[in-house]
Order: sequence, then structure tokens, then C-alpha cells
Amino acid sequence: MIKTSPIPMKATRILLHAAALLFAVALPACAQDAGTPRIPPTQRQFHDGDDMRCAAVNNPACAWLAEAPATLNGNTISWKRVQITLPEDLRKTPELGLLADDKLIPFEVYANGRLIGRCGGPELLQTENGASFFKFPSALAPDGRLVLAIRTFPQWRARVFNTPVPYVVVPADQMQTAADAQTMSYLRVNATH
Repeated sequence: MIKTSPIPMKATRILLHAAALLFAVALPACAQDAGTPRIPPTQRQFHDGDDMRCAAVNNPACAWLAEAPATLNGNTISWKRVQITLPEDLRKTPELGLLADDKLIPFEVYANGRLIGRCGGPELLQTENGASFFKFPSALAPDGRLVLAIRTFPQWRARVFNTPVPYVVVPADQMQTAADAQTMSYLRVNATH
């Protein structure tokens, strides 16, 4: 007869309970997440250089590239841009929330040409603990067309540690749920075991 120690069995039981709890929390977040507009990194356009005209909805002086140039990850300010059409339910919501970018890098977010938030120092030259989600009125996109322009300073640590995440647009009162779902998605994709 093989004797088993109660300690490993107790640890296994604790891990199984933790896994069950994790799935119980993750399932409602995934269910609520189903209709959330996600803008994957593959839909981004890029502009190398710091040209404030890139914040505008449409400015011919700002040339957008489909792929990020190699110089984009240097220590220079650059821009990322996405354009989406909001679903009808989000158009009716008075206040929207945007989950954007990584708190490791300083950035500013413009929605249809208007600054809606910033993460980092006033000149984007240092990182501060800031929000990675921002509120803005849906009236900024009265026809449902939303152009998001993100001015960023991708310092060395962003090149080393940054994994691009999709931008997520939700009703403002659901931002924390969307952030939690995004974290769960990131953990699922980047799990090492």
C-alpha cells in the first residue's frame, strides 16, 4: 500500500478550488464581452514623427502607413490611428469608455480630434501611473464614425516588454468589466503553462 501525504493533496484541492473560482469569474466577463467592439493591433495605422495635425479626423498633411516603420520603436514621439463605426447601441450611450494602450508607455488619446486623456507626463517624456482607460461623450461621433489617434513615446521598455493589446470601446459604466476581460484574455494568450 502506497502512503500519500495529506499536504500535496491539500495543495491540489486548493488549486482546483482556485481554478473553479477563476472560471466562475471569467465566464460572465466573456459573456458580457461578446458584443464589445475590439480594434485589433492589425487595424492600426502609423505615423512616424510628432505632428499634432495627426490628431485630426482627416488631415492630408499627416501621412498614415499600414505597417509600423522600424524607426517607430525608437525614442521619438509617433502616432497610431484606428477608425471604427460604432454599433447602434453605443451611439445611444451618452458616455463611452476606451481601453487603450499599455501603462508602461506614455501616450495621449484623441477621439475625433479632441484630447480625451493621457497616461504619462505632460510632454510624454516620462511614465507616471495613469489610467489606461478614458471616458468621452458619444456626441464626439454623432454619425457613429470614430477616429482614435494616439500620440505615443515608445521608450526602450516598450520595445522590450510591450505586447500590443486591442483597443476596446464600451459604455463608460462597463469600463472596469472590459478591463478585467482584457486582462483575462491577455493572461490566456500569454500563459506559459
